[in-house]
Amino acid sequence: MKNGTFPYGTTPNKAISNAIAELGDEPYNMSLVGEHRTLMTEIINQGIDSHLEAFTQSSFSDDGNRLHCDVGPNDMLILLRRLSAIPHGLSFRSDILYTLEIEEI
Repeated sequence: MKNGTFPYGTTPNKAISNAIAELGDEPYNMSLVGEHRTLMTEIINQGIDSHLEAFTQSSFSDDGNRLHCDVGPNDMLILLRRLSAIPHGLSFRSDILYTLEIEEI
């Protein structure tokens, strides 16, 4: 992959930040259903976490079937960190990183 290959949950923040920077100032857009929608809702609803961080540059809307997410560049690190802390979140984290041309295996 262009931005590297790492074991699950170990991609350095610097590698992720560099990949996000390539996207510019635009938010990372996702439209989620099913398990991913449920998982993302749980992560968002955590509010301020033990790192004293919360989603502040993102917007989320739920139409009852689909969760629409516009994740701000700085909030992407929070999302990926929270996903790595949940065993069933590693696959979703890997999927997101893959779109940033980072592979976690």
